[in-house]
Amino acid sequence: MSQKLLCLTLNVNQFLYYSITEHRHNDMHYECMTPCQVTSDSDKENTIAFLLKELNILRTSNKKLQEKLAKEDKEQRKLKFKLELQEKETEAKIAEKTAGR
Repeated sequence: MSQKLLCLTLNVNQFLYYSITEHRHNDMHYECMTPCQVTSDSDKENTIAFLLKELNILRTSNKKLQEKLAKEDKEQRKLKFKLELQEKETEAKIAEKTAGR
């Protein structure tokens, strides 16, 4: 039997903690605990500060990934356009040779 602690944040000042106990046959047992059973106010403040820092890091990472995706999408559209142009040039050359015979 293993036990895990899951923290659900309802808002910045309110936490719900669930103790999840895994029993045999993968049955799950959930037990709601009040925040005072789990952590002190200073721990909550530290947790909030940590989560806010992590959120900012993830926002920055997300922004960079979106910029990279937009750049790659633009590059893909350019390559597709060049390929279509090259195919039309090839078709035109073939038509020109066929008409010249």
